[in-house]
Amino acid sequence: MPDLPDVLLSGWIHVPEGRFFPGIDISKATSPEQLLARFEEVVAHGVKWFKIIADFPGTDMNLFTAPLTYPVEIVRQVVEAAHAVGVRVLAHSTGPDVGAIIEA
Repeated sequence: MPDLPDVLLSGWIHVPEGRFFPGIDISKATSPEQLLARFEEVVAHGVKWFKIIADFPGTDMNLFTAPLTYPVEIVRQVVEAAHAVGVRVLAHSTGPDVGAIIEA
C-alpha cells in the first residue's frame, strides 16, 4: 500500500545482561563474547539490520555519561561482518564514546 511506511526486519536489540531497562522485552541478553555469533545467527534468518545498545547509563542514569556496553573492537568486527553480507548495524548511543562507535 503506497501510503504506509516500509517496515524492516531487525529482530531483537542486543545488549549485555543488566544493561537495559528492566521489564522491556525488546532486548536479547548478548554478552560481548556472544555478539558476533548472535549476529551470524540472526543474519541467517534474513534480517537486514542488526541492532545493539552501544552504551547504557550507570547507576546515576545519566545518558550523557553512559559507558559502552560492548568494546569498540567487537562492534567493529560485527560491522565488518555486516558490511560483507549487505547488512546494516544500528547502534543506540547517547554517551561520550558515540564517536568511537560511529568509527567502528
